[in-house]
Amino acid sequence: MLVHLNNTTPTEQTIGQLNAKLASMGLNEGVTIYMASGAVSAGGPVTCTPGPGSTTPVQVLVGANGTETIAAGQSAGNTAEGTFHLDRCVVASNSSSGNSGNTGS
Repeated sequence: MLVHLNNTTPTEQTIGQLNAKLASMGLNEGVTIYMASGAVSAGGPVTCTPGPGSTTPVQVLVGANGTETIAAGQSAGNTAEGTFHLDRCVVASNSSSGNSGNTGS
């Protein structure tokens, strides 16, 4: 499944919308993204690492080519401004099956 993330374009999805879409499809999985500053060195989608209990292959494309630029005041409530790319992502089960959760240790 290829998903497009972009906090500055209304037609693209945010991470919250992506996870809600996965839930509505009955997949019970969620995606965690790790962003890094600067432009991406090689454009294109990033394949998420499957986590515990994950069964859905997910690729994430940030912006049009792998880089997103957030200008001052462009994304309400977003404290990060500048140029960013997706460093990595993980997709994991939201159910208790195959997911040990946080043990507090």
